Amino acid sequence: EESLRAPKLDNVKLHLNSRITQVHGTDVVTGVDIINNANESEHIGCDLVLAALGFHINLGAISNWPLKTEKGSIVVKVNMETNIPGIFAAGDVTFTPGLGKSKLFVIGFSQATIAVNTAKTLIDEQASFFPGHSTSWK
Repeated sequence: EESLRAPKLDNVKLHLNSRITQVHGTDVVTGVDIINNANESEHIGCDLVLAALGFHINLGAISNWPLKTEKGSIVVKVNMETNIPGIFAAGDVTFTPGLGKSKLFVIGFSQATIAVNTAKTLIDEQASFFPGHSTSWK
């Protein structure tokens, strides 16, 4: 949160710990309705919405599972498989030793694709890990 407070722009207001419940406008954004953690709602007139998504990892009940964890994250191999064969994890909750970690949602989408493709080859031995390019699908 502190890094988000750094910019001091007169025409930008940050709404931390809030979520958008409605976006208004037809061809362009004219406003949003938000609700914060105190359950207070507010309508904001605006012409642009910039979402800064982020959170602190909390494995919750998963931390009681026999999954190997390190640095508060689930340890995975490069194919996104955990220490339990057939169990996969992807996204910010993962850590791959030796690779570092970029906590960006696009990385999570990529990791989910790797996990699904790997799982598919376990379910169907004839399946290819690489299903092809989407532009070649019919």
